Amino acid sequence: MCDVLINSLATLFAAFLGALAAFLLQDWRNKRREEARKRSAVNRAIFDLSILWNDLDQYRKEIIEPVRTSIAPWFNMQANVSTQFHNVAFNFDELFFLVDAEKADLLQKLFLEESRYRITLDIIEERSKIVLNWLQPKMESLGYTKDGKLDLKELESKLGPDLTCKLKSLTDATIQFVDENLISMNVLNSEFTAEMESLFEGKKVLKVQYETKI
Repeated sequence: MCDVLINSLATLFAAFLGALAAFLLQDWRNKRREEARKRSAVNRAIFDLSILWNDLDQYRKEIIEPVRTSIAPWFNMQANVSTQFHNVAFNFDELFFLVDAEKADLLQKLFLEESRYRITLDIIEERSKIVLNWLQPKMESLGYTKDGKLDLKELESKLGPDLTCKLKSLTDATIQFVDENLISMNVLNSEFTAEMESLFEGKKVLKVQYETKI
Protein backbone atom coordinates (compact mmCIF):
# COMPACT_ATOMS: atom_id res chain seq x y z
CA MET A 1 0.00 0.00 0.00
CA CYS A 2 2.78 2.34 0.96
CA ASP A 3 4.70 1.50 -2.20
CA VAL A 4 1.64 2.22 -4.33
CA LEU A 5 1.18 5.60 -2.64
CA ILE A 6 4.82 6.49 -3.11
CA ASN A 7 4.71 5.46 -6.77
CA SER A 8 1.55 7.53 -7.28
CA LEU A 9 3.12 10.57 -5.65
CA ALA A 10 6.28 10.11 -7.70
CA THR A 11 4.20 9.91 -10.88
CA LEU A 12 2.25 13.04 -9.93
CA PHE A 13 5.44 14.89 -9.02
CA ALA A 14 7.07 13.87 -12.29
CA ALA A 15 3.99 15.03 -14.20
CA PHE A 16 4.07 18.32 -12.29
CA LEU A 17 7.75 18.83 -13.06
CA GLY A 18 7.11 18.01 -16.71
CA ALA A 19 4.23 20.47 -16.91
CA LEU A 20 6.28 23.12 -15.11
CA ALA A 21 9.22 22.58 -17.44
CA ALA A 22 6.93 22.82 -20.48
CA PHE A 23 5.36 26.01 -19.09
CA LEU A 24 8.74 27.60 -18.37
CA LEU A 25 10.03 26.61 -21.80
CA GLN A 26 6.97 28.09 -23.52
CA ASP A 27 7.23 31.23 -21.40
CA TRP A 28 10.90 31.59 -22.36
CA ARG A 29 10.02 31.15 -26.03
CA ASN A 30 7.24 33.73 -25.78
CA LYS A 31 9.54 36.25 -24.12
CA ARG A 32 12.21 35.57 -26.71
CA ARG A 33 9.71 36.09 -29.54
CA GLU A 34 8.43 39.28 -27.91
CA GLU A 35 11.94 40.65 -27.52
CA ALA A 36 12.70 39.76 -31.14
CA ARG A 37 9.51 41.56 -32.22
CA LYS A 38 10.45 44.67 -30.26
CA ARG A 39 14.00 44.65 -31.60
CA SER A 40 12.68 44.20 -35.13
CA ALA A 41 10.43 47.25 -34.65
CA VAL A 42 13.40 49.25 -33.39
CA ASN A 43 15.61 48.22 -36.31
CA ARG A 44 12.82 49.11 -38.72
CA ALA A 45 12.51 52.56 -37.15
CA ILE A 46 16.26 53.14 -37.49
CA PHE A 47 16.08 52.04 -41.13
CA ASP A 48 13.02 54.22 -41.85
CA LEU A 49 14.73 57.25 -40.31
CA SER A 50 17.70 56.67 -42.61
CA ILE A 51 15.35 56.62 -45.62
CA LEU A 52 13.91 60.02 -44.65
CA TRP A 53 17.43 61.37 -44.15
CA ASN A 54 18.67 60.00 -47.48
CA ASP A 55 15.72 61.53 -49.34
CA LEU A 56 16.45 65.00 -47.98
CA ASP A 57 20.20 64.64 -48.44
CA GLN A 58 19.72 63.61 -52.07
CA TYR A 59 17.53 66.66 -52.62
CA ARG A 60 20.15 68.84 -50.95
CA LYS A 61 22.88 67.54 -53.23
CA GLU A 62 20.87 67.75 -56.45
CA ILE A 63 18.84 70.92 -55.96
CA ILE A 64 20.18 73.08 -53.13
CA GLU A 65 23.96 72.82 -53.31
CA PRO A 66 24.33 73.93 -56.95
CA VAL A 67 22.69 77.28 -56.09
CA ARG A 68 23.36 77.69 -52.36
CA THR A 69 25.98 80.44 -52.85
CA SER A 70 24.47 81.97 -55.98
CA ILE A 71 23.27 85.57 -56.05
CA ALA A 72 19.63 84.55 -56.45
CA PRO A 73 18.85 81.04 -55.17
CA TRP A 74 15.13 81.87 -55.33
CA PHE A 75 15.44 82.13 -59.11
CA ASN A 76 18.20 79.63 -59.85
CA MET A 77 16.96 76.72 -57.72
CA GLN A 78 15.16 74.19 -59.90
CA ALA A 79 11.79 72.63 -59.30
CA ASN A 80 12.07 69.13 -57.92
CA VAL A 81 11.63 66.64 -60.76
CA SER A 82 14.34 64.11 -59.87
CA THR A 83 14.28 63.27 -56.15
CA GLN A 84 11.69 60.61 -55.34
CA PHE A 85 10.53 61.02 -51.76
CA HIS A 86 9.41 57.86 -49.98
CA ASN A 87 6.09 57.66 -48.19
CA VAL A 88 7.59 56.29 -44.98
CA ALA A 89 5.78 56.37 -41.65
CA PHE A 90 7.01 55.07 -38.31
CA ASN A 91 4.95 52.24 -36.82
CA PHE A 92 4.23 53.78 -33.43
CA ASP A 93 1.98 50.90 -32.39
CA GLU A 94 4.94 48.53 -32.63
CA LEU A 95 7.19 51.02 -30.84
CA PHE A 96 4.80 51.84 -28.02
CA PHE A 97 6.63 49.44 -25.69
CA LEU A 98 9.18 52.24 -25.33
CA VAL A 99 6.71 53.96 -23.01
CA ASP A 100 6.94 51.04 -20.56
CA ALA A 101 10.71 51.13 -20.96
CA GLU A 102 10.62 54.77 -19.81
CA LYS A 103 11.79 56.03 -23.19
CA ALA A 104 8.63 57.81 -24.30
CA ASP A 105 10.69 60.87 -25.23
CA LEU A 106 12.16 58.89 -28.13
CA LEU A 107 8.66 58.24 -29.47
CA GLN A 108 7.97 61.96 -29.37
CA LYS A 109 11.21 62.75 -31.16
CA LEU A 110 10.46 60.23 -33.91
CA PHE A 111 6.98 61.73 -34.31
CA LEU A 112 8.43 65.25 -34.56
CA GLU A 113 11.01 64.19 -37.15
CA GLU A 114 8.35 62.55 -39.30
CA SER A 115 6.15 65.66 -39.01
CA ARG A 116 9.02 67.99 -39.91
CA TYR A 117 9.89 65.78 -42.88
CA ARG A 118 6.32 66.00 -44.22
CA ILE A 119 6.19 69.77 -43.71
CA THR A 120 9.45 70.08 -45.65
CA LEU A 121 8.05 67.99 -48.49
CA ASP A 122 4.96 70.21 -48.62
CA ILE A 123 7.18 73.31 -48.92
CA ILE A 124 9.28 71.68 -51.65
CA GLU A 125 6.16 70.65 -53.55
CA GLU A 126 4.59 74.10 -53.24
CA ARG A 127 7.74 75.81 -54.52
CA SER A 128 8.08 73.34 -57.41
CA LYS A 129 4.50 74.02 -58.48
CA ILE A 130 5.12 77.76 -58.53
CA VAL A 131 8.31 77.34 -60.55
CA LEU A 132 6.69 75.01 -63.08
CA ASN A 133 3.26 76.64 -63.32
CA TRP A 134 4.10 80.32 -62.84
CA LEU A 135 7.79 81.20 -63.08
CA GLN A 136 8.73 79.23 -66.19
CA PRO A 137 5.63 80.26 -68.24
CA LYS A 138 6.18 83.88 -67.16
CA MET A 139 9.82 83.75 -68.24
CA GLU A 140 8.82 82.38 -71.62
CA SER A 141 6.17 85.05 -72.11
CA LEU A 142 8.74 87.73 -71.29
CA GLY A 143 11.09 86.29 -73.89
CA TYR A 144 13.86 85.25 -71.50
CA THR A 145 15.99 82.28 -72.53
CA LYS A 146 17.86 79.88 -70.26
CA ASP A 147 21.30 81.09 -71.36
CA GLY A 148 20.39 84.75 -71.72
CA LYS A 149 21.80 87.47 -69.48
CA LEU A 150 19.52 88.65 -66.72
CA ASP A 151 19.23 91.87 -64.79
CA LEU A 152 17.78 90.69 -61.49
CA LYS A 153 16.21 94.00 -60.54
CA GLU A 154 14.57 94.28 -63.92
CA LEU A 155 13.48 90.65 -63.75
CA GLU A 156 11.92 91.08 -60.30
CA SER A 157 10.04 94.12 -61.56
CA LYS A 158 8.63 92.21 -64.52
CA LEU A 159 7.77 89.12 -62.51
CA GLY A 160 5.95 91.23 -59.97
CA PRO A 161 6.27 91.41 -56.16
CA ASP A 162 3.76 88.64 -55.46
CA LEU A 163 5.56 85.91 -57.45
CA THR A 164 9.01 87.12 -56.43
CA CYS A 165 8.18 87.26 -52.71
CA LYS A 166 6.59 83.80 -52.78
CA LEU A 167 9.64 82.28 -54.45
CA LYS A 168 12.08 83.99 -52.09
CA SER A 169 10.11 82.94 -49.02
CA LEU A 170 9.63 79.33 -50.14
CA THR A 171 13.25 79.00 -51.26
CA ASP A 172 14.57 80.28 -47.92
CA ALA A 173 12.20 77.98 -46.05
CA THR A 174 13.17 74.98 -48.19
CA ILE A 175 16.89 75.44 -47.58
CA GLN A 176 16.39 76.09 -43.86
CA PHE A 177 14.09 73.12 -43.28
CA VAL A 178 16.24 70.68 -45.27
CA ASP A 179 19.42 71.75 -43.47
CA GLU A 180 17.83 71.67 -40.00
CA ASN A 181 16.12 68.33 -40.61
CA LEU A 182 19.34 66.68 -41.77
CA ILE A 183 21.09 67.84 -38.61
CA SER A 184 18.27 66.84 -36.23
CA MET A 185 17.82 63.44 -37.90
CA ASN A 186 21.53 62.79 -37.52
CA VAL A 187 21.38 63.64 -33.83
CA LEU A 188 18.28 61.50 -33.28
CA ASN A 189 19.79 58.56 -35.14
CA SER A 190 22.82 58.57 -32.84
CA GLU A 191 20.72 59.01 -29.68
CA PHE A 192 18.09 56.42 -30.61
CA THR A 193 20.65 53.82 -31.66
CA ALA A 194 22.67 54.27 -28.45
CA GLU A 195 19.54 53.98 -26.29
CA MET A 196 18.40 50.83 -28.10
CA GLU A 197 21.82 49.22 -27.82
CA SER A 198 21.58 49.79 -24.06
CA LEU A 199 18.01 48.45 -23.93
CA PHE A 200 18.84 45.33 -25.95
CA GLU A 201 22.29 44.79 -24.47
CA GLY A 202 24.17 42.02 -26.22
CA LYS A 203 21.66 41.85 -29.08
CA LYS A 204 22.06 43.05 -32.67
CA VAL A 205 20.78 46.58 -33.23
CA LEU A 206 20.99 48.19 -36.67
CA LYS A 207 23.59 50.96 -36.97
CA VAL A 208 23.44 53.50 -39.80
CA GLN A 209 26.06 56.19 -40.24
CA TYR A 210 25.03 59.48 -41.87
CA GLU A 211 27.66 61.35 -43.83
CA THR A 212 27.03 64.85 -45.11
CA LYS A 213 28.46 68.33 -45.13
CA ILE A 214 26.09 71.25 -44.66
